Order: sequence, then structure tokens, then C-alpha cells
Amino acid sequence: MLLHVHGALAEAKEAYSAAAELLATSGDERGEARALANLGALGHDEGALAEAESLYGEAIALFSSVGDLRLRGVTLGNLALAKQERHALDEARACFAEAVTHLEAYQDVRLLGVVLGNAGFCELEAGGPLARAHLERAQALLAPTGDSRSLGLALGRLAAALALEGRVGDADARFARADRVLAKHDQLSRTAVSALRATSDVLRAEEALARGRPADAIAQLRVATGRIAQAEAGEQSGAFGRRSDDVRTALRLVTPRVEALARRLHDPP
Repeated sequence: MLLHVHGALAEAKEAYSAAAELLATSGDERGEARALANLGALGHDEGALAEAESLYGEAIALFSSVGDLRLRGVTLGNLALAKQERHALDEARACFAEAVTHLEAYQDVRLLGVVLGNAGFCELEAGGPLARAHLERAQALLAPTGDSRSLGLALGRLAAALALEGRVGDADARFARADRVLAKHDQLSRTAVSALRATSDVLRAEEALARGRPADAIAQLRVATGRIAQAEAGEQSGAFGRRSDDVRTALRLVTPRVEALARRLHDPP
């Protein structure tokens, strides 16, 4: 695990593989499942999504066999993230729903809040009906846990959901709170939330267009494209390291909306 955390992925893969083989030989299904889930997470970090999904699936089957529904729920949540990243959104939503069902039975409030935050963002990307409800519940669960990183991301995602509903004032308040919560955290988390702010920029630009103020709309478009450019530059440079899926999913949500606005401004009817 320490090798994985510190980015020594080749060495970590060798250690996880050896552990999985040894535990399988000894008949320790729970231990084998943990090793396979860790291998899946490593493949996920490397961008080997098909491999990650296969390993997560093997781990989930073993957790089911030994009756460990908590770790089955955790691994289903990770499988959902891998599916979301390759844009299999309906499959991801089904995995998240099952993960939440399992985790509801346990008293780990932080873990349930994290999974609900991820599930809500998947709903938001898919245009599903549960996005805001999941994200509101996630922020409520995470607020007292001390997990400020997960809380900040949940607040930023909730803000984006509110912006997409046209509630720009409420969105701005959540974005401001997310910024305060994440002030001392890594650049990756702050950049993900900054990219999500483009949802509010697009809404303001659309309001400016509706009021006959194209110059103001163009100014908001420039702000939104600047946010996207900053996030893309960090992603492409590798500055965020291996765990940049928060930024990638934020970009997938906002980029098409900003591009559509740019087309409207450059090619008016």
C-alpha cells in the first residue's frame, strides 16, 4: 500500500500480485479480495480501465462470497468511478446505486458521504434526476467528519448542479464555501472546483445575451475558457499526479457547455 501511495506503481503491482496469489493459495478469500481491489485501484490510477474493472469485479465476487458487504460497497463505488471515466454512465449509476445500498447499512458516515458525492456527480454528468439530492446529502454527511477535501469537492459539485438549474446565486454561495474549505488542500481539488465554476460563467453569459449585452457575455466566456485552459494545462502536464479523475470529470461536464456558448457567440442566429 505504501508503494502505491508514494507512486512506485510497478513495485506496488508486483507486491499486490504476489499477495493475491499467496492469499488465494491459503484460502483467505477476504484477503485475496482486498489484494485484487488494490490491484484494480492501481490499474485505475494508471488509466488501464478495462483491467481495473476486471479486477474490481473479481474482488466484488469474493467479498460477496465471504459476506463482507461493506467492502463490496466500497469496491462497487470504485468500479462505478472506472465506468464513469470511460463514459459508461448507465453502468456507473447502477454500480453507485448498489454501493450506496450496501453502505447505508453501516455507520461509516464519511465513507457513505464520499460515495454519495461521487454518485451525485455521475448523476449530474448523466443528466440524472438524483444529482442534487445525492450531493446535498453528501455535504450534510461529510460536514462533521473532518474530511475537508471530500466536503469541498461535494460542495463544488453541488454548486455546479445548482448552476445548471439556473440558481446562480445559490451556486456562487456553494462555490465560495468550497473555496474556503479547500484553501489549504492540494491544487488538484482546487482546480477541479475552479473548472466547475464555468457552469456559473456560462449561465451569466446566457443571461447577458438574453438582456442584449453580448460584450458582457464574451467577457464571461473568456473567464470560463480560462478556467478550462488552466485545468487542461495541469492535466496534460502531469502536475496533478495519478489521481486527476476529479479534474477530468469536471472538464467533461463543463467543456461541451462552454464550447456551445462559444458557437452561439461567434455564429449568432
